[in-house]
Amino acid sequence: MRIFSRRLLAALLCCLMLLSCCSAAFAAVAPHANGSQIPIILIGGDGTALEDADGNEVFRFINLSGKKPDPDTLKESVLNVVKPLLIQGLLTNNFQPYYDALYNEVAEMFKDVLLDENGEPQNGIGMKQEFKDRMANSLSRDARKEKGYYGQHDYEFWYDWRLDPLATADLLKDHIE
Repeated sequence: MRIFSRRLLAALLCCLMLLSCCSAAFAAVAPHANGSQIPIILIGGDGTALEDADGNEVFRFINLSGKKPDPDTLKESVLNVVKPLLIQGLLTNNFQPYYDALYNEVAEMFKDVLLDENGEPQNGIGMKQEFKDRMANSLSRDARKEKGYYGQHDYEFWYDWRLDPLATADLLKDHIE
């Protein structure tokens, strides 16, 4: 009897966990359903393309300077670091040598988009003007007056993913206000 009740309890807990995980997926509602008047801001920026001051694209997610890195070169670079230093870091709980070696291996591939020692963009490299224009355009219109509801892409906030997240949060706050 005891084993049966434990199994029943385990089965009920499993069902409860599954239902609680799925409930968020079913909670999503179309932006205009039920006459929703709440504006939605699409937040984009993770890995978005970066350009220099002249408008030339210098980085696109896993596409550096317009050409894809050789996967074998990238794999070899990472393995050169992982083999000796990751194990050492796990054993000694000191991963700084691993981070330093990894930086030395891959820094050349990302040299155009690295920040300076103060965490500021170098050489005028930043978020593409296209995204800045889309943000400004989205703020200049009243989507609710145009359509009667707010859509998912009516208001956009794009950010430079390399910068301090707290500074980005302040920019988002200003954007919302």
